[in-house]
Amino acid sequence: MRTDSPGPVVNAPPDRSGPTPTPTPRRLEVAQRVWQHSLELASSGEQRELSDQALALLRTARHDADTMVHALGLGRSQTRHPSNDEAARRGVQLLVRIITYLGVKSKPRESPSHAD
Repeated sequence: MRTDSPGPVVNAPPDRSGPTPTPTPRRLEVAQRVWQHSLELASSGEQRELSDQALALLRTARHDADTMVHALGLGRSQTRHPSNDEAARRGVQLLVRIITYLGVKSKPRESPSHAD
């Protein structure tokens, strides 16, 4: 007579046949974080040197000038909405001043070539 019976499996792999978990919110992309930081800097009542603000935003952009320009584009698109506010305009103005201060040149947009 056999005495060993199948018992519960202690370390069974999880059953993946159930509902999928709710996805976690996506982290902001770097340009979005630069834009948010620009809004914070522009709306704070603190008077900081432009060079300090430029350094702060450049660090947020991971020292990538193209990311700074991308953040400016995000800000400009936000100020076009009817619900825009003065804080968004100040954020854009700050980014423009910082980008100019840093001497960032925006890359010219490539125009599609047309075959005649």
